[in-house]
Amino acid sequence: MRDGDLFSKGDIAVAESAGANRQGGADGSSERGVRIRRSALWAAYGDALGWISELTDEAGLRRRTGGEPLSEPVGWTRRIGGRVGVNVSVPRGCYSDDSQLRLATGRAIGTGGFDVEAFAKVELPVWLSYALGGGRATVAAAEHLAKARSAWYVNQFKGWTGAGGNGAAMRIQPHVWAARTPDDATSFLPDVARNSICTHSHPTGLMGAVLHALCVGRAIAYARSPSSDDLAELIDEAARLPEIMAGDVEFGYWRGALEGVKGDFAKAWEGVVEETRAVVGSVSKVTKNATPRARYKYVVSGLKLRAPERRGSGMLTAVAAAALTWCESRPAEAMRIAANEFGTDTDTIATMAGAILGAVADEDPPVDVVDADLFRSEADRLATIAAGGDPPERHRYPDLLHWSAPASRADAMVRAKDGSLMVRGLGCVAEEIGSPIRAANNGFLWQWIRMEYGQTLLIKRRANLLFEAGDEVDLQGTPATDNGTLTERAVAPEFDRLKLSEVLSYVEDHVSSDEILGLALRHVSEQADARRDSRIHGQSHRSPARGYQGRALTLQSASAERINPAARRAGCFGTRHSSCRVSAMNASMVARASGRGRNRKAKSTPAAEGMVNAAETVTGTRLTMIREWPRAATMANSAKQWGIRWRASRRSGSTALSGQASASTSMKTRLASELNVRPSRVRRRLRARR
Repeated sequence: MRDGDLFSKGDIAVAESAGANRQGGADGSSERGVRIRRSALWAAYGDALGWISELTDEAGLRRRTGGEPLSEPVGWTRRIGGRVGVNVSVPRGCYSDDSQLRLATGRAIGTGGFDVEAFAKVELPVWLSYALGGGRATVAAAEHLAKARSAWYVNQFKGWTGAGGNGAAMRIQPHVWAARTPDDATSFLPDVARNSICTHSHPTGLMGAVLHALCVGRAIAYARSPSSDDLAELIDEAARLPEIMAGDVEFGYWRGALEGVKGDFAKAWEGVVEETRAVVGSVSKVTKNATPRARYKYVVSGLKLRAPERRGSGMLTAVAAAALTWCESRPAEAMRIAANEFGTDTDTIATMAGAILGAVADEDPPVDVVDADLFRSEADRLATIAAGGDPPERHRYPDLLHWSAPASRADAMVRAKDGSLMVRGLGCVAEEIGSPIRAANNGFLWQWIRMEYGQTLLIKRRANLLFEAGDEVDLQGTPATDNGTLTERAVAPEFDRLKLSEVLSYVEDHVSSDEILGLALRHVSEQADARRDSRIHGQSHRSPARGYQGRALTLQSASAERINPAARRAGCFGTRHSSCRVSAMNASMVARASGRGRNRKAKSTPAAEGMVNAAETVTGTRLTMIREWPRAATMANSAKQWGIRWRASRRSGSTALSGQASASTSMKTRLASELNVRPSRVRRRLRARR
């Protein structure tokens, strides 16, 4: 079956939706809304065109295009998945990882701002299963974020301090599109930095993202591409990044971790700022008498963009994209020039230049990319957010307290109980396009699918799909089977209707289930919070939700002093709004987190101790209340709570404790008290396990 047959239905849908969107909408018809939409469309167009010539030479491009010159996106063949992957027919207008991650960034932006937790813990790990390309740093960062103990602000994958590529710069445009004041750097640079340091912590990579965001903001605000003089001003704005980041606690944890390895960040940032000024000064001298292609060749030669060690630099790519707009102001011609400059990062330069030129373009791209309707609708939604309007509801993510990333790239696509297909974290599959493509070496399949929200994916999957684990609960505790995640079963509503004695009886019969134990302990904790709050405020009753709010307000003012920084650095609390997330975290989850670092021996001892201290601080009140019900306390400690296992040893006839590392003296005393054993036995058993 030909590509045109495979995607004909999708092309029709795109054209119809595109026509509908061109009629204008809530904010899509405003002048700024049109700029944002065209910025998104031209960025996707540049990606689709430049991807065809990425990492190839002139002869290789002729093979890919059938000998035709590269002037517009065409259908072509690409190997996906590396040596163990498959050769895939790529449809006309298909985009690469640049636009995939741009869509992922946009999905994580709502009226409340950028949900960096959802982006880091859901979008990036799931993206690995459908990635069409991707730099080494981005892939390594996404793989590390899939681990439960990792946090976005201390994503310490191998080589994280040297990640200075353009993988962050290529995806951060949605932050500018959604900004209320795009000419004010403080309105979007904090979120640009949050997004960037999920994967790129080197100042060069950060500078690329920051400088490009400022260029897009200038283009949207003033309807013109930034000149070389403008770029010098924007570099001065970028120099303020450490000052802008200074007031954020989580930036502080990231900076502390980075400086522990690489030294003072402010000094390193000053160095990359001066380097950027020098680079911009060198390319701004390009002669205006030459042709646009000759001028761009001068830029490529001056920046040495064909050198492997410089080709993917974040800062150099941002400068090259801005310089391309000086060389050629017509977006279609500029994309064509970038795509035919072999040996450079063609798709990323083209997509970043497209985001700038699109904001000042008078027309849409000549060819619709795949999912053009999705790009239009997402751009209009972000434009509505920027205008302070009421946008459509953004993508609903799974409850991150229960979320665990797919175990492998082939496990993101699963089958629901009713037989329908879904992608974990992204939702239901609306359509399978064609037949799966089987890899010859390992038996995995690659499948073209279209999601219900409109995106087309080529996803890696198993021949025999895993089934969904059961109904799920979202952040409000309501059934959420449509989000495609494998999380805890929704037994919490049952617990809410049961008396405490019935809850404990049920848990006693299912003591081997971590999920049931965790949900039961949360229910007990909610009741404890509600009773405590009712006593404090003199109320006869307070719902668990209101109890959580009271707990959050208490922690909000004291979290900086009460939560041990070592615990935050080790990833026990991974959220931008830490006080609210901690307040909603039940004692079993905190306890489980406190044990995560303790099997890493001497290296992580301070972090493990910090986690233990934080668990004591956050759950101290709850544990006190739980002691009123001895059976709950016993069961809580029996199922890996506090990182401890207990078992009846038939050999010695006594209760033996096994742990994974050391705990503080107060923690050992507490464990001994609640398990009714001598403290010396706790210390001895823990010491034996180290």
